Amino acid sequence: MEGWQDGRTVGRCVANIANSCRVLWRWIKFYSPREEGMKGIRDGEREGIRDGEREGIRDGEREGIRDEESGDQGWGLGLGKGHNGLGQQEEKRWAWVRARNWDRAWVRDGNGSETGTGQRRERVRDENGSETGTASSGTGEPVFVEAIDNVTVTAGRDVRLACTVDNLGTYKVAWIAFDKSAILTVEEHVITRNPRVNVSYDGHRTWTLHLSKVNASDAGTYMCQVNTIVAKSQFGIISVVVPPHIVDSDSSGDVMVQEGANVTMSCAATGHPPPDILWRREDGKRISVNRTHSVAEFSGSELRLSRVSRTDMAAYLCIARNGVPPIVSKRIKVSVDFPPMMNIPHQLVGAPLGFSFTLECTIEAHPQALTYWTRGPGAMIHHSDKFFISETPGTEPYRTHMKLTVKDLQEEDFGSYKCVAKNSRGETEGEMKLYSESCRVKAAYLHFI
Repeated sequence: MEGWQDGRTVGRCVANIANSCRVLWRWIKFYSPREEGMKGIRDGEREGIRDGEREGIRDGEREGIRDEESGDQGWGLGLGKGHNGLGQQEEKRWAWVRARNWDRAWVRDGNGSETGTGQRRERVRDENGSETGTASSGTGEPVFVEAIDNVTVTAGRDVRLACTVDNLGTYKVAWIAFDKSAILTVEEHVITRNPRVNVSYDGHRTWTLHLSKVNASDAGTYMCQVNTIVAKSQFGIISVVVPPHIVDSDSSGDVMVQEGANVTMSCAATGHPPPDILWRREDGKRISVNRTHSVAEFSGSELRLSRVSRTDMAAYLCIARNGVPPIVSKRIKVSVDFPPMMNIPHQLVGAPLGFSFTLECTIEAHPQALTYWTRGPGAMIHHSDKFFISETPGTEPYRTHMKLTVKDLQEEDFGSYKCVAKNSRGETEGEMKLYSESCRVKAAYLHFI
């Protein structure tokens, strides 16, 4: 009891107890696992790295990165982005924290120092509990042999990124989707539940990330990281290009208008890079944008035709291309409605008795007209041994050539014939007169004498 009565002795005991509590408290804060098995190491008290430019190991948003799909404890790692977002401050950051299958063993010696095993670093605290520095154990630090190649791949194909590391020792390599803050693989283990992700390794030196049937969502930055205390990382970028695709629901269908109206056609396409839209006429003719201006090709997602005429009636091709094969197109047919119009090359024709003769007329109409021939007061002519009727499509879709052949001409066959055309927009007819050539010759002879 005499020793306890000495004030100096009591003071030293109190100080030692306080110091022990302080060290124990830091031990608990530093090494106790955080929620879901993840923990970070803060910068101020050396228990993490600052948020912001020196962002540390976050659980949730600030405490660690967890593979939420796994449902288990995940791997925590530092993903601070520095000024350019691609890890310029990585040398100053702590990397991975033991969370799942992690084999780092920390041993407290008799003086309270913490010593790592294998090729881990050693963390030493002085008698006041502060860190005095680190010392490397093992034969050497891991070194990246070469940079990761950036890859451009077409959607639907497979891609791989290779990460080659020398002096890996007992350290481990992981692949991380950097933009999504998601751990994909650790060593040969696939952490994500994405079935398209796989990893392979060759001689414990090259770790290759495999992505099968990539899509646009796979584009981004991928990080290969080694779990040294000062994280070693390098990055590769996957760019996914997508062939053009025309969206029918957002594009125009076939168009039908009356002659003289305006027409607007639109064409929507997706792809990466965004595709360019080009318009052409399927028949190769020039596009009449208006009455005074025509072009062979028109660029833009929307094609507007002013005061269309029957000559604008055609199939138009909307062509989408972005440099990624294949080029795709959509066919849009423009129909221009107008009433029938008729052209008769000869309205008065003569033929001798006993011969056959053919009457002709050309009809332009849309929709296609109902056509027929009449004789005299309006009797419709049908196919027979006496009459032969034919129709031939013209070079334009709205044009039709009609022919009526009268065989073995007799006196009763001469007279008036009509070519008739009708459609939903109107009707028209053209009259031709057939006379006997022999009668005309005889009359001229009598007049001469």
